[in-house]
Amino acid sequence: MGADVMEKEQESYLILLINKPKKKSQPSANISYSKSQAPKIQFDFHSDETIKEKITRKEHRKSVKNGDSETNVFETIIRYLGGLVSAFEFSKDHLFLEKAKELGTALLASFNSTTRLPYNNVYLNLGGLLSEVGTLCLEYTKLAQLIGNHEFFSMVNNITQVLYNANKSIQGLYPVKIDQETGEFVTEEVSFGANGDSFNEYLIKEYILVGGTLDQYKKMYIESIESMYKYLIKKSPVKERPDLLFFGEISDNNRFIGKMVHLLCFVPGMLAIGSKILDHPKDLEIAIRLAKTCYWSNRMTQVGIGAEEVWFKVLESKNTTNEENLDIYKRNLGLPDRIDRLNPSYSLLRPETIESLFILYRIMGDKKYQDKGWDIWQ
Repeated sequence: MGADVMEKEQESYLILLINKPKKKSQPSANISYSKSQAPKIQFDFHSDETIKEKITRKEHRKSVKNGDSETNVFETIIRYLGGLVSAFEFSKDHLFLEKAKELGTALLASFNSTTRLPYNNVYLNLGGLLSEVGTLCLEYTKLAQLIGNHEFFSMVNNITQVLYNANKSIQGLYPVKIDQETGEFVTEEVSFGANGDSFNEYLIKEYILVGGTLDQYKKMYIESIESMYKYLIKKSPVKERPDLLFFGEISDNNRFIGKMVHLLCFVPGMLAIGSKILDHPKDLEIAIRLAKTCYWSNRMTQVGIGAEEVWFKVLESKNTTNEENLDIYKRNLGLPDRIDRLNPSYSLLRPETIESLFILYRIMGDKKYQDKGWDIWQ
């Protein structure tokens, strides 16, 4: 897809956005705050410039030096901005929308890099992570829809175009680190886990949110999952469970690593949603098999809760001493054959597996997914 086509698509969507009729809504009787009761949102950054004025890198560094703390853009948008927008959607109380607009406007200062890719923090922090610079579109697009301000959408849609145009070793697979000034990736490392997960997750969701009017997100999603199938998903090496598929990563030296992190377990849910929206039956089949692996990785431990990382054995080791030590470690944990280690072995009680099981239940109507989610919860 050429840049001209992308710009025409964006222009068409902005026209729809601005001219979208606004529905009158009444504040909910269940959630009600007066403006005098609502505390003013306080931000950890400061700037005398308007949101349309560029802050130079030198000026940014001055504000870092003089500032009390940094505000993480990614965490603030997905949790606070997303939370305020969701609260408005549920309650129709315009207080939440006013606060969302206030926060969204203040955070626009983070987009003042040369390429308009956002900094990790509002104060300058070079070397952006894919999940942080590329996971802002849903919240800002929804805010733009609700208040009719196309600037919010234009900011995040530009991020998508920069990432799409950046050079990639494998089409559809986006490395996890990018330079905000050049708009080019600075590593070959690819992961749908930490540092890359939510960017890939948001592609199909953004396509749904804009009502299918921007084919770019559909194209990027399809390219992403096709390359994911080819390079990141392998058949299980565990003798007792040949039916499973597992998910790995690509290292900075282009080597496949059999490290399946729990964060990856959002993928079955993502694929299930994509299969329904795009009518891709194959994606649902893969989603079911990956969900089996995510559930199994929880149940295979002694306490029934999965570790942050499960390492599948993909290469034979030539170091017999390490192999012997590893065997002792595996016996102590009761790990299946061909599972090298749990590293780290603790759990942060992440929701990805249960969320994917819930999505499969809603899409397929099969109560076994509901039961599996409850089993993990128990």
